[in-house]
Amino acid sequence: MYRSFYQLTHKPFQISTDPGFLWLGENHKEALANLTYGLREGNGFVVLTGDVGTGKTTLVNALLASLDSDVLVANITHPKLDATEFLRKVVRTFDPSASFNGKADMLLFLEDFLRSRYAEGRRVLLVIDEAHRLSVDLLEEVRLWSNMEHLGQRLINIFFVGQSELKELLASSACLALRQRIVLFHHLQSLSESEVRQYVAHRLGVAGTQRRLFSQAALRQIWKLSGGYPRRVNIICDRALLTGYVKAISVIDAETVLECAREIGVLDPKAPPLERIRGVGDTLRRRFKQAAVVHGLKGRLAEMGRRLRTSGVRIVEGVRSQTEQTGHALAEQYHRVRPAWKGLVLMTGLVAGGLALLVFWLTGMERSAPTFPSHPTAADEIDEAKPYLLSQVERLKPFVEFKNGSPIALVVPDTPMALSAHDQKEKFTDDTASVQVDGPSTLELASAALGQSDYQTAIELIEADPDRAADLDIRTRSLYAQALLGRAEQIMTQSPQAAQQLVSTAIEADPGRADAYAILGKLHTLSKAYALAIEAYRQAVAIDSEQSDALFNLGYIYASTGMLADAETALRRVVVLKPAYLDKALFNLAVVHHKQGKTGESIEALERALAIDPENEKARIYLRQLKEAPP
Repeated sequence: MYRSFYQLTHKPFQISTDPGFLWLGENHKEALANLTYGLREGNGFVVLTGDVGTGKTTLVNALLASLDSDVLVANITHPKLDATEFLRKVVRTFDPSASFNGKADMLLFLEDFLRSRYAEGRRVLLVIDEAHRLSVDLLEEVRLWSNMEHLGQRLINIFFVGQSELKELLASSACLALRQRIVLFHHLQSLSESEVRQYVAHRLGVAGTQRRLFSQAALRQIWKLSGGYPRRVNIICDRALLTGYVKAISVIDAETVLECAREIGVLDPKAPPLERIRGVGDTLRRRFKQAAVVHGLKGRLAEMGRRLRTSGVRIVEGVRSQTEQTGHALAEQYHRVRPAWKGLVLMTGLVAGGLALLVFWLTGMERSAPTFPSHPTAADEIDEAKPYLLSQVERLKPFVEFKNGSPIALVVPDTPMALSAHDQKEKFTDDTASVQVDGPSTLELASAALGQSDYQTAIELIEADPDRAADLDIRTRSLYAQALLGRAEQIMTQSPQAAQQLVSTAIEADPGRADAYAILGKLHTLSKAYALAIEAYRQAVAIDSEQSDALFNLGYIYASTGMLADAETALRRVVVLKPAYLDKALFNLAVVHHKQGKTGESIEALERALAIDPENEKARIYLRQLKEAPP
């Protein structure tokens, strides 16, 4: 209906899988790489999970479409059968004309079939979709099929594809034996906001138009309402285009998307309330964290004011006391001197004698003049208070800018932005000193959280900013990426998938960060996706040729996968950069040299490593073995 109105050659948002519309986000690309690697290695089960609508079936179809004729595939999409019927379905998929007398005949046929294909140099792949519906007994039956081997090589590759419930099923004690044979596991994540924008633009392009049919606000609403799930994106976009056609709207706006979401909510009544509850919860959480940060800043500044005022009062009181006591002493001296002046006036007629008497008297006064008691001066008070004042200044340096010893502005760590003293509305009273701060910006609060390694708070503060969109300024993008990468490193081992999503978002925000690609390489290495790890490390080195960590890890992967020449090149570069772990880099370089038959260069590298760290026992043992080996 709406194709001609929007000048489309095809419907861009059909729910059914169409390879022509295939678009993969970063997480989907990694999943496809894992499936490809698992098929190539063939040493165990591969598991792919994801929520409804994340694109699991689309991904599997993309894999199957890329295979050549050397791979025989049985794709089982309705696995809710008993063990015998399931086995019959599998063998009939491989040979529709085969007939059997029972389960034993089918097992013999399957093993003969697999051995024959292996002898022909062909691989066999069994894909079980909707695997979360399998019973424990059937899972155990499938596990036993993996025992069919030839010379240590498994004869069949088995992929389990299912919803998130499959993870819980495999985690049960009944599936322990099967779980130990899983070599690769990947959980599909939903698309990020930027990926949803790319996804929509791609499908519209394939459908025949490069026009922008959805406003930026509409695309943001689509991402929020769909949760980033491709199937939901298709449903919302299709309904929005239909509504736009009915209303003759050339560019779909956010209001139209919300209207369509309400209509779709009739089919799923829980969706809109849940979205609203989630949105309110997120808003309250962000506001609470903002309030906590602001309260902390205010509290610290108020305490600073009180302490500085107390110190100032001590100095002023000391000066006042010293002045008063000095005044009393001077008055006392004046009263002592006053009678002498009277005597001098009375003796004005006796000039010579009076002069002599005056000289004698003054000399006596000098000898008998009273000594003033020792009182602390203002300088003494300042010297006494200086250590305390300096300690307070050190505490306040992250939050106060000083000029000539006076606080002039409130600042946030690592952030050039500041609030002037006037904007702080400082109000001092006789009894207390307080500082009132008018709303630090989101960037200031995020910077403060980042300075305390509270990366999650920094992320949420930036993402909660109503002005945050694709047009973030360079400074905010850099700060956002730094927070994302810091959080990714914190959760890397516990939640590698979530960490990878954070790194991908950081790369979108600030594509020029070499450290982002280095962290991505570590994540791919943890999941044994070595091809992707190599690509990530190469990207890191392309951005920053002095990324010694990326080069070292790149050399290690090259060496592990037999790419010795590439490993030597990478490790030689690490040695030139001289990182703190230079002895370890030399050791790895020595291993690569030895594998290449360059024994002399290997010995030289080991001797250099021991010169740097004589306690490197591995290098010492390896060097001894090389020197003692027969020529």
